[in-house]
Amino acid sequence: MSPRAAKRKTAASVALGERVKALRQGIDGATQERVAQLAGIDLTNYGDIERGFGNPTFETLLRIAGVLKVPASKLIDGLSRSDLPDEDPELTVADFIEARKQQRRVARG
Repeated sequence: MSPRAAKRKTAASVALGERVKALRQGIDGATQERVAQLAGIDLTNYGDIERGFGNPTFETLLRIAGVLKVPASKLIDGLSRSDLPDEDPELTVADFIEARKQQRRVARG
């Protein structure tokens, strides 16, 4: 399987990509290559982010936001867990704590 085939789009990654692309296009002469270079990230990874395939690290988001001269919050504002696929089991902190308590009870016998 090619690396691109392994990547997937989510509503969150698409929204992020659209925001990054729109902000870049709002800067006269800013190309994907130039933004990636200034942010210190690989061009392919940057392109994936704009196309909605990227899952950038927090540091990468900060770098991109810095080049685009916006707060990182502008890139993710309004996005939430509901923008991610439901494939992953949802576990709350309370659920986790309760599961740990049950494990300890079982371990004590």
